[in-house]
Amino acid sequence: MKSHVKSLLILPLYLVLLFTAGVLCAGAIRGVEIKLPDPGALETLPGKTLSSNFFVINHLDREETVSETVELPEGWTLLTEDDPSFSLAPGEKELRIIAISVPNNAYPGPSEVKVSVKSETDPSVRDEKILTVTVLPFHKISLKIEEKPQRVVAGLTYSIKARVFNQGNIATRIGLALRIHPDCPSTITPSESIEIDAGSSRSFSITVKTDERVNRKTLQVLALIATAEAPGERLSV
Repeated sequence: MKSHVKSLLILPLYLVLLFTAGVLCAGAIRGVEIKLPDPGALETLPGKTLSSNFFVINHLDREETVSETVELPEGWTLLTEDDPSFSLAPGEKELRIIAISVPNNAYPGPSEVKVSVKSETDPSVRDEKILTVTVLPFHKISLKIEEKPQRVVAGLTYSIKARVFNQGNIATRIGLALRIHPDCPSTITPSESIEIDAGSSRSFSITVKTDERVNRKTLQVLALIATAEAPGERLSV
């Protein structure tokens, strides 16, 4: 009699285990699946156009019409104009291609592009994947003369106003230097290197004291040099 009782107690436990295992197996089979390229990670420079592809697979035994959605980081633009709605026969897979414009000021580091598909008739049939895009650091600087005199009387002091641009995607410390021929006393304000945020600019001024001993028309040449003090490299214009 005791043996019979034990079997009654053990039997329900087996039933629970078998039922749970069946639920897990069913959950592992998705209605539709997004399959990203291996390894599912890309690198790009700011200001570039990035392209990638992926498969959408229909694991159901019926035709399914799905809608595709691509969520991008702020400021990024989806260039692909394909119809986001498409149909898949049972077991069919379709290659999808996306093109993305990465902005010039995209901050360096990893960003996420989320791709998702969802059935247009059954919200439970869906899948989503994350494509990781690493934006590489990019250094670019430029100079612009904003104001300068056309002629100067010998012995007088004249000023030049200029601006330096950080066209890269990371804050950069920039040093300024000046070469003059024929040589004259000069100052740059600010005199120390300046840090400029990505996509920003800073104005500065140059003051030059001309030589009063000059007694004929003379052409004075100024060479303005900006140097980006980037880690591991130096960039000058």
